Amino acid sequence: METFQKLHNSLMYVCSDKELKLPLEQLPKTVFDQKLLRKYNDYQAEYHGRVLLLKTEPRARPAEAHGDRIMPPIMKKWIGALNSHQNTTKNHDIDSSCAFDDARISKYEQANETFAADVKKNCPTGAAKVAALVVMDIAYIKSLEVDWESQPTALAGSPPAESDDEAGEVAFLHWDFTNPDSIPWNTLSVCDAHGKFYPHALVAGKIGAFVIVNRDKNDVPVPISTYMSKVNKAKKDLQPLVAAAGDSFPENVVKVTMSRDFYEEEERYFHGLCKALDGDSDEDDESGDSVSISLIAKFPQQPSCKRG
Repeated sequence: METFQKLHNSLMYVCSDKELKLPLEQLPKTVFDQKLLRKYNDYQAEYHGRVLLLKTEPRARPAEAHGDRIMPPIMKKWIGALNSHQNTTKNHDIDSSCAFDDARISKYEQANETFAADVKKNCPTGAAKVAALVVMDIAYIKSLEVDWESQPTALAGSPPAESDDEAGEVAFLHWDFTNPDSIPWNTLSVCDAHGKFYPHALVAGKIGAFVIVNRDKNDVPVPISTYMSKVNKAKKDLQPLVAAAGDSFPENVVKVTMSRDFYEEEERYFHGLCKALDGDSDEDDESGDSVSISLIAKFPQQPSCKRG
């Protein structure tokens, strides 16, 4: 968070200096810290998972009044020279919201999609566009600290989708895999229209397998056992395609089993999940394959630890 605030403040200074006519990535270090931008580049590249989470979980209305008003002071305008002290009450917004309604989600997604082009625009135009995105990223991070209202009752009471195709993909980066019962098993889909596993199904399948191995049979919740039955059926249906892909080409296994590859942030989550449940790591895999390739090829592997 501190890095993002420093970056935003630096961008606001760049916006205030009308003499700066270079793209952000070409600005001299005397006026702009390129290290901040490089760190942000790594974060921004993984925006897909964040947008998906915003689209699948409500972030529009806080459960408690004004619960969304937890944003840090956001600079509205840099005043004076580069080394000038900036008054956090006079030139900062101290009561902004971290909520995301549909309009803000759309704006956030669009800003992420144009980021690569925006950093190449001359300042102050490029700096202003990136600064606006950074503010939304700060809001996204703060939104994770807020309890949000669920969907309206009329929507929450709607009958579940009749097929996995209709249910669609679900964000999972916020799942607490140490508390399997908190995962919405009853509403999770498994495969897309082509019978390929959604990324969240791979994660849920790993967690479900762990529960089944480590709990007594009578202690496994019905929603988990039901979901795992669907996962195992889908896995069986995919076996001919997996066999055709060939063990020598694990990247083909990914293509025939998953609806899409993991995004980088999702892959790190999945790697951490597997490391925690299996007690080992795929980072030392001599094959050099990515986490998703090496783990998907053996999905849903039963955890190594046993009951008792």
